Amino acid sequence: MEALKLNTDKLASPLPDDRPVGYLEVLNRGGKVIQRIPVRSRRRIHVGRAYDNDLIIDDPFICPHHLTLQWTDEKILVADRQSLNGVNVDGCAVSDAPFNLECGEQLRIGRTTLRFRSAQFSVAPTRIDGKSLALLRWLERPLVQVTSFLLLAGLFLLNNYLDTTREYEILKALPEVVGLLVIVCLWAMLWSFASRVMLHRWNFWCHCSVAFAGLFVQFLYEWGIAYFTFAFGLDEINTLLNYGISFLLIGVILYMNLHFASLALPKQLLKGAFGVSAVIVGLMAMFHLSQQGDFDYEPSYDVTFKAPAFKLVGSQSSDEFFAEAKTLLDKVDAEVAESDD
Repeated sequence: MEALKLNTDKLASPLPDDRPVGYLEVLNRGGKVIQRIPVRSRRRIHVGRAYDNDLIIDDPFICPHHLTLQWTDEKILVADRQSLNGVNVDGCAVSDAPFNLECGEQLRIGRTTLRFRSAQFSVAPTRIDGKSLALLRWLERPLVQVTSFLLLAGLFLLNNYLDTTREYEILKALPEVVGLLVIVCLWAMLWSFASRVMLHRWNFWCHCSVAFAGLFVQFLYEWGIAYFTFAFGLDEINTLLNYGISFLLIGVILYMNLHFASLALPKQLLKGAFGVSAVIVGLMAMFHLSQQGDFDYEPSYDVTFKAPAFKLVGSQSSDEFFAEAKTLLDKVDAEVAESDD
């Protein structure tokens, strides 16, 4: 197919007076532009709620005819039309007299924020769509989303089966799978609202995939740590390993959710995600330490039980264990007898 060639010499170029000298932008609460109207020389822009304005804003705190803007002498002149709630520039109230609005300054009228940008305003450099984000795009595929849920459900049922000491009934485990699915949907719903506000996109299924993948990895690393500490007799570092990997996993999950809900730079998302992860893990550690004491009426054992075949280091025999227990019991009885005397 032959490429279409255009004769640009015959294309009519716009007249200088028709080119916008800048744009008046309407910002939402997050500072994102939701509307732009061109500002042209020798033309006045009327702003208000009435339908005869050039920019109509549906804000009950804005007057029907609130203000006018006009490009004059290489500057944009703003005139308040005796509005009820006045005009604020960068957080400061201004008088009724006309004033000049500089490029980048924000106007606050009612509950609405306006900003002027000149045609010569330099935009931010184009971001590089790097390969580091290519993996996240896989989460947008329906097949990946369904597969992640099926893997999580299967792993959850397997974990439930291995932890069951009685006869296993899959029908009794299904309600827990449904409950897990409901929790994931609620989690994804909250992130979807954030995506809708920030990006005007409903990334519900992407956030579901992130949650499914995160829970799947959580099950795997909990199993891995349990078998690792059991095999090498390292039960004393089990809690420390769980906190460390939880910090990494929570940070990655938050980063992936923020990726689908924000346009911030990856470095900013990483700082925010792992900062929140550090706070969450810190609170978990504080709660765990607060529950520990010198004495507890419910005995707790920070040990892992697995099949003996997984034990890779030497350990006490049963005779040695009971002999040591007998020695400790005799010692306790002796101390109790002394205290009674």
